[in-house]
Amino acid sequence: MVLLTITGWVLLGGTTGWHTGTFVTVGASRTSVIHATLGVLGGLAGGAAIRFVGIGPSDPGWLLSLFTCALGAVAVVMGTAAVMQLAARSRLHGGDRAADSTDDTEHC
Repeated sequence: MVLLTITGWVLLGGTTGWHTGTFVTVGASRTSVIHATLGVLGGLAGGAAIRFVGIGPSDPGWLLSLFTCALGAVAVVMGTAAVMQLAARSRLHGGDRAADSTDDTEHC
C-alpha cells in the first residue's frame, strides 16, 4: 500500500509539475524535464506532509493526499520560478549592492 501511494505521488507530482511549467517560464534553460522533476519533489513533500499530519490512505484520506501532492508540486515549481526570476533581476540591476556601498564609503 505504501509503494502504491508513493508511486501515485511521483506520477501526480511529475504530471502537475510539467503542466505548471507550461504556465511558468523564466528562461530558455528551464525545460519540461526540470519542471517534472521539481513537481516530483513537491509531490513527495506534499504527500509526506499530509502523512506526517496523520491522515493515511484510508477512504477520504487518499483524495486529500493527492490534492496536497498536487499543491506541493505547484508550490515547488512556482517557488523555484520566483527565485530564479529574482536572481535574474538582481544580476540585471548590478548584482551585489553591499559590495558597492562599502566601496563608496572608502572614497569619502
